[in-house]
Amino acid sequence: MTKTFALLCSVPWLLLLTGCATLFCGPYDVVRVKTNPPDAVVTADGLDRGTTPTQFALRRNQRHLVAIDAPGYKHCEIPIGRGVNGWFFGNFLFSGVSSILGGAGMLVDGVDGSIYALDPDTISVNLVPIGAKQR
Repeated sequence: MTKTFALLCSVPWLLLLTGCATLFCGPYDVVRVKTNPPDAVVTADGLDRGTTPTQFALRRNQRHLVAIDAPGYKHCEIPIGRGVNGWFFGNFLFSGVSSILGGAGMLVDGVDGSIYALDPDTISVNLVPIGAKQR
């Protein structure tokens, strides 16, 4: 009974010490890729991620390079950068309650990379046939 009570009392405090972005999003962001025509091979940072349409998780705390290839079409590369994850600002709400809780949340979000959101997180590409003129 005492252990159960202690556990029930500690869970709310553990949630308050978790950063908002970490709690709601985690350190990975899902990137979606679609192409016209479909069935293009997608790599991210040199690793195979399947054929379009596809989706995969990438770490939020890094910049990435997505490459798209299809026979008869020009190679395409899309850099993925980082922006601030909107959930990070939830830590400021807890700062009003207690600077310790808000500060701890910001620290947690910063350490695990949840402070960031990948941009773009949705990629849609019209592939250009080899030999076609660019407009």
